[in-house]
Order: sequence, then C-alpha cells, then structure tokens
Amino acid sequence: MQKREPTFVILCPTCQKYSFYYRNPDDIQLTKVSDLRDALRHPRDRRLLHCKNPGCFAPFEAFLAGDRDAARHLLQHVSGLWLPPRHFHLRKNTVPQNFPNKYVGLFCRKDVRRWEEFRLGALIDLDLISKSLLGFGVRERVPITLFEAVAAGPSKIAWLPVEAGGTGEYDIPPLFAQPCTACRNIFENRARRALESAMRRKRQCPYVRKCVSVDCPFGLGVTTKAKRALDRCLWLLEMRQKYSPCSSSDAELIEEIARGFRTNGRNYAKSLPRPCWAGLREIGFPIVVHGHLLGIAMTGQFAGTSYKPTVAALLRAERKWRADHKSSMNSHCLLHGSERSLDRGLRNTQPWTWKPERSEATPSDAERTGKLVSISKDDLKVLSERLAKDVEHICTVANDRYAKERNLVEDAFRAEILGK
Repeated sequence: MQKREPTFVILCPTCQKYSFYYRNPDDIQLTKVSDLRDALRHPRDRRLLHCKNPGCFAPFEAFLAGDRDAARHLLQHVSGLWLPPRHFHLRKNTVPQNFPNKYVGLFCRKDVRRWEEFRLGALIDLDLISKSLLGFGVRERVPITLFEAVAAGPSKIAWLPVEAGGTGEYDIPPLFAQPCTACRNIFENRARRALESAMRRKRQCPYVRKCVSVDCPFGLGVTTKAKRALDRCLWLLEMRQKYSPCSSSDAELIEEIARGFRTNGRNYAKSLPRPCWAGLREIGFPIVVHGHLLGIAMTGQFAGTSYKPTVAALLRAERKWRADHKSSMNSHCLLHGSERSLDRGLRNTQPWTWKPERSEATPSDAERTGKLVSISKDDLKVLSERLAKDVEHICTVANDRYAKERNLVEDAFRAEILGK
C-alpha cells in the first residue's frame, strides 16, 4: 500500500517546527467573516489549523484564504491576539513551491503554555543518573538512591526511586547492608501482596492518568523493563509507604527536606542527617533546578559508634512504627520469624573509612558480605561533604540543560516579538 503524502505544510514561528496536513486546501478555505467566526467558536472545527508540536510553548492557529486581501481582511476580525498576525503563501509539501492562489492567515491567541510537570527525568536521562549514582556509591563504598519528584495528582507529589546501577552488564558490589536488605525484602513482599489484592478489588489503577512508567508491569502497557517499571509504579509506592517502615522513613526524610526548602528558600540545607525507624543514620541531599526541588539523593544504613541495633531492638522498632502510623497490620510484626537471618547480619559491623591516597575504590569486606557499616560523627560529616559535591554535579548538568532549553524558547519568543 502506497504511503499517503501530506498536501501542505506550515512552519510554526515559535517552535520552528513544520506541521504537515493531508487535507485538500479547497475544502477548508474560508471566504466569509461569518465562516471564520463560526470556526473560532468551535476549536475543533476542521477549517481551523493548529500547530501539531505537543511541546510548542505558543502554538499557532491558522486558516486558509483564496488571496492576500482576503487573508488580511479575515485577520482583522480575530480578537484576543497577543502577537501581530501574519499572512503568507501556502507552501506545498512535495517541492519547495507555493500554491498560487492560497494564503495562510496565522495568529496566536492562546496563552503561552507552561511546563505541566517540571521533572528531573526530562532534563537528564534516568539511566545516566543511575550509572552516576553507581559510580558515587562504589567510590565511597555506600548505598545511594535518588528520589525524583513526580506529580501524582492535584497538589500531590510522589517521590519515585532511581536506584544506583545500570542495565546489568556491570559487576555491582552489594552495597546495601544485609540486615537492611532483609528488612526491605520482607516489607516489599507484603506491599506487593497488598497491591495485588487492591488490583483484584478495584480493577483500575488510580494513577493511570499520571503514570510515568512506559512499561507497566500490570498490563497497562508493554512490559520490556519490568523491574524499572515496577520501581516507578505510583500505586506500589503508596503500598510501600503503608506497609514498609523503610519506605516510610525515606518519605519522612524527604518531607523534612522539602519543608525546609519551602521555608528557607535559597538558604536551604545542602544535606540533612536523620535516623531511620531502626535507628540507623541516613542523609538526604536536595537536587534543585532553577529554584525547583526536583529530586533528593539519599544514603544511609549507618550504625553509630555507640549504637548498634539488635534483633530485639528491630522488632520493638517495627511494632512502635506500626502503632504510631496506625498500620492495618499493627498487631502483626513482619520481621517475626526472620530473627536468625537478621542476627547474622547484625552480629558484625565494618567501620567506614576514607583513604585519600587510594585513587581507585575496590569493594571492601563489608561490601562483599553485606555487613552493617558503622561510622563516627566526624567521618559522617566528611562523607556528607563529599557526596554533596557529587550531587552538585547532577544539579549543574540539569541546570545547564534547563538554561539551554529556556534560552532557545526565549530567543524564538524574542524574534517573534520583533517580527524577525
């Protein structure tokens, strides 16, 4: 079957991209003012043409007329314009040649479109961020996760995790401590069972309109990267914060950083330490782009030199968390029955040290065995300062990308205002 070719094209003066049309110009040509007014009252009227670039910040509207005088006359009856209207020859698609008796009347009366979702993933590829976090974590021998801010509804922000790693071709050391890994796996299994139960009851994802996962693992899309899609699932994130003390601690640290950012503005803290539900130390680093808090990098799972958690302490901490958060499972401790595996991970700890003379980081015994890492207050301050510089690199790249796109938009807008 032969592919159909567009009949004519129109170049948008703001986004500088061509819009292709397959209609017959004679069928949509306007001749009377009454026809133009009727088309303007119905935005979906087929005689009214629009910019087809979904990313255009100031999309045009246009109509076709039989000659220059008719186009000029019709444009005089279009109100609410914020840019001077223009008229020009209609251009054919096949060859750089104009239609002899067809003119375009082009105008802009719509509001300038703002970014609906100002996201970090729109400025930097998430796989690149993931591999950067992997490099930071291997060098410092600590686990690092980045949480990206995503709009999940009216006045609701979800923080989706971007784990350090790659596409599987790397030999990644197990930087997560074994006790924390065991706890997270137990809570994750409960959250997924709750999600499956909710799916059977509702049969419809409440976040389907705000889903940022292209490859939905639950049948709402084509699954090719199931693990990444599951990590970016807004519905699963809701279940994690309901049933997992680990995810809830992450959310509380994120909210504390976001609250400090809203309160202090440009004087926000570059890093914020806070204990998790189990008493282990965590640090959050805000990622700010053009005055917007777009992400938070986080590291942790550190035991103090004086505090080392025990199995009994973890069980008490989980019961306390469920009572404080009024969890639906406050009468049942999920860690009960896993005492032996937790005890093996908590039995020995490995102190964190930084050796400036070592140029290349190699996995330590703690990384190979998943031992819990202990760190002093002074070393925690050194680690915080070093990771803050790493996070600042991500902020610099994102700000540069944003400035470049903003400059392109402003240049096109300035040229349009000046009539260039």
